[in-house]
Amino acid sequence: MLGRQGARGMAGGSARGCGTAGRGVLWPMAAVPVLAVVLAMSAGSSSAAPEADGPSLPELRERFAERYPQIRARKQRGTLGETWEGYVAAVKRAGRGADGADAALRTLIEAENLDRTRLYRIMAEQEETEPAHVARRNAIRNFRRAEPGWYLRGRDGDWFRKPGGKSS
Repeated sequence: MLGRQGARGMAGGSARGCGTAGRGVLWPMAAVPVLAVVLAMSAGSSSAAPEADGPSLPELRERFAERYPQIRARKQRGTLGETWEGYVAAVKRAGRGADGADAALRTLIEAENLDRTRLYRIMAEQEETEPAHVARRNAIRNFRRAEPGWYLRGRDGDWFRKPGGKSS
């Protein structure tokens, strides 16, 4: 249900606990959670080889950076949000298509989620863990770094706006 706020899927916290210690201070890298992960990984492991069927870390970093202005604009408009699973999805609202997205938004979501899947696989391999674990960890980070008013979809599948922003 849109507009409901609460502890939907936040491990050990609530939607109100999504902020970081430096509340109110959003510097540019904080707004680019996936890119920040890629940058941190690249610095720690410069020899990360690309997957046989996918891009290398530097290529992923470039693709995330190129898409980020569109991702951010869609989040600010309320048509795109972060999910508990570590991916982006169309925010379903009245008056939109069956899946809540226009063709351009669907293309953007597919490209972003494909690259996130690739990133999660690479990171999981480096950390000797499962991609789903890396994805959930990134989702928690993205929930915390989301700007007030952006949509988040909790573990229960319900969309809610991060508190602290303007009401619409």
